Amino acid sequence: MVSGTAKALVFATGRKAQLGSIASSLQKPPPPSAFAVGIQKFGLMIVQATIFLVPFVLLINLLFHRPLLESFLFALALAVGLTPELLPMIVSVTLSRGALRMRTSR
Repeated sequence: MVSGTAKALVFATGRKAQLGSIASSLQKPPPPSAFAVGIQKFGLMIVQATIFLVPFVLLINLLFHRPLLESFLFALALAVGLTPELLPMIVSVTLSRGALRMRTSR
């Protein structure tokens, strides 16, 4: 338009406008990859195994008529001791994830 007058009707501004909705959709994080989902499931499996192991060991010790406090402390020590045993597996998974990230970020 070179000259003249006009009237405009504004329906929405900011994020409610069409351009704003496009901008907000671009800010959403991408969905997790299959590898990220697998790592999350692996971590949950380790936690579940540890949570299952403590009552199981406690129950077995109580079935053999061991003292309750000693049995509980033994089961707790076993759960705490599992963490260092699982560290090589955790480190391997983490390193492989880092290698995949380095491969895709050129």
